[in-house]
Amino acid sequence: NIVDRSPDISAGIILLLSDGEDIDNSPTAIAAIARKAAQSGRRIYVCGLGHESPELIPIRTPDGRRVVGYYRDAGGELIRTAQDSEILRNVASLSGGSYWPLGRDKVARKVVERVKHDLMASGESMRFAKRSDSWAPALLVLAFVSLLAAVRLD
Repeated sequence: NIVDRSPDISAGIILLLSDGEDIDNSPTAIAAIARKAAQSGRRIYVCGLGHESPELIPIRTPDGRRVVGYYRDAGGELIRTAQDSEILRNVASLSGGSYWPLGRDKVARKVVERVKHDLMASGESMRFAKRSDSWAPALLVLAFVSLLAAVRLD
């Protein structure tokens, strides 16, 4: 997890953009990670993506403008995903962060694009975690420390 992979960062923000489905393997483990982030001075801000009712997971062109298909499981069945807002709220709450349900509208896409742009401009590394069974971008975790410093300067 990102908390253990960056022990040299003693404070900052982790921005998690997720539908919450891929992080439900162990609620106890997720709670421990969120608490550890808080203890190390890092808060997790969570933007919930997707709908709360199940929907197909689109495969998009690299520019994101066209849908070229839908993700399927190993058996060829179409995969559906739904936002798990309870898990996402819990992660934010336990770490001292905040939760915002963005859904799948244009605002959500603008937030994702702005964060990617600002982090690229800042030179900060980005960590994209995309699993074959996830909504794109199902689990996009970004270290947000440099951007926070830049925003404070504005």
